[in-house]
Amino acid sequence: MSNMLSILGSSLAQATGKEEGICRGLLRLSIQDSVEYLQETTDLAQVAAHIQTMTYQDWKNIIEGGVLAQRLANMGIAEPGDIVTGLKQTLAEKQSLLTMTAQ
Repeated sequence: MSNMLSILGSSLAQATGKEEGICRGLLRLSIQDSVEYLQETTDLAQVAAHIQTMTYQDWKNIIEGGVLAQRLANMGIAEPGDIVTGLKQTLAEKQSLLTMTAQ
């Protein structure tokens, strides 16, 4: 599993009160829906491989994109914008992990 997926999933779980596994799944689905070539796949290994290669900017685009906020709203989160802001902060704080993983 991607370090960043784990970190952001944990952060999302803390912010929403949902289980961490559900939050990681929500992030995976948001990635899959946001990346054109993954939208039609049912191959979880292909999605996981893509997640392993994601850069800081890729993660930032997923977090800021409308798909994640919509999924949060669908889960009953009243203020998904606040959650997104928290995830962006977590991403910025943990950016060095992406750099170390890429090396």
